[in-house]
Parts: sequence; structure tokens; C-alpha cells
Amino acid sequence: MPAKPILLSTLLILPIASSAQTLSYSVFGSPDPVSRQVPVSDTNPGVISLPTFDSSLGTLLSVKITLKGWETAQIAIENNTDSTVTAEADLGALIRLGVDYDDDGNLAVSERTLLLALSYASPTTVLAPSDNGGVSNGSGDDYYDYGLFTVPSETDETLLTSDLSKFDGDGETTWDALMTASGGFTISGASNATATISNYMAFGSAQATYTYEAIPEPRSAALGLAGMLGLLIRRRR
Repeated sequence: MPAKPILLSTLLILPIASSAQTLSYSVFGSPDPVSRQVPVSDTNPGVISLPTFDSSLGTLLSVKITLKGWETAQIAIENNTDSTVTAEADLGALIRLGVDYDDDGNLAVSERTLLLALSYASPTTVLAPSDNGGVSNGSGDDYYDYGLFTVPSETDETLLTSDLSKFDGDGETTWDALMTASGGFTISGASNATATISNYMAFGSAQATYTYEAIPEPRSAALGLAGMLGLLIRRRR
């Protein structure tokens, strides 16, 4: 009989501890994707809103933020020299996603900001000598229109394990991430060429994966406690 208090104490601990489990789920930015004209200044950002973690499910342990970005542009080039040249268009962009606020409560770039560097080199194109004395006219063998092309997407991600308060909520309210983009282009192979750039856009989408420790269900914990108690009583008999 004196051993019973010890057994009871053990039973109160084991079922609860054994019922804890780590789970995760992902939410996506809205709208998806967010697009911005390039270049975009930091004062004219795109905002991606994501649902908070539903704290009724358990204790939030970490948040993995994933940024996917790509860009598009329509480029045409024209040779303005009196020689045949082999030219290509090179396009690049930087896409940033910030999840932190500054002292004034505004979204800001910080050490937890995600960064994507995108680059693209078009196929080389042979352009005839200028057909208009070095003046661009948008036609002829000295002119080539690449049309609209898309730079292959890239992905960056970071795992956050501290200062998670902004991500914790009811699963319906949202938190905001700030996307900015800047970019540029060059024409190589021709010492004097005219480039026409249009529809130069950067795109970004965000995903948050919440990892949490689930709260044990009272019924499950009680059933586990009863089962363990019955097993130990049976063994003592």
C-alpha cells in the first residue's frame, strides 16, 4: 500500500508527456504572387499578407519563411554601328522580403530579411550593320525583338525560432511581409546599341510554415491515464 502514492505520481506525469507531439502546417501569401514594376523603391513596396498561427492548436516553436521570386521583361535591341555584331541582353533583379518592424512600427529591412538575386542572359543574336546611319527605327536586320521572356524562379528561406509574437494569433488575422524589388539590364556585344525595355516586372510569393507542439486533448490524456492505471493495478495483482 505505501507504494501507491509513488505509482499515482508517476501516472500523472507519463501520459501527459507521451501525448505531446510536434506538428506543422503552411500558409501562403495573398495575393499570390505580388507583382511590382521594376525598379521599385523602398517607399513603394508590395505587401504580402499571411494568416497567423492558430494558437489554440498548441505552442508555436518556429516559423520557416519561404520567398519565391521571378521576373519578366520585354526587350528589343538595335545595332547602331556600321559593323555586324553579336549581341545579347542581360537582365538582373534583387527581390527582398522583410518581416520585421522598425521603431516607428513600419515594416523594415532587417537581418531577418530574405533576399533573392535573379539574373538572365538572352540567347545571342547576330545584328546586321545599322540600316539607318546609326539611328534607331525599330525594324530591319539590325533590329531584334526578343518578345516577353521570364527569368527562371529562385527561392530563399529562413527559419525563425525567436521573437515569434507577430506570427501568433487566431489563424484568421494576418501579419504582413514587405516586398521590394530593384533591377537593371545591359546589352553586350555592341559598342553602340539601342535597347527598348517594357513590362519589366518582379514577382514574389511567400509561404510560412508553422511548427508547433500540439496541446494534448483532455479526453486523450484522461484515457491514457486510465489505461496506464489499469495496467499497473493489474500487474500488482
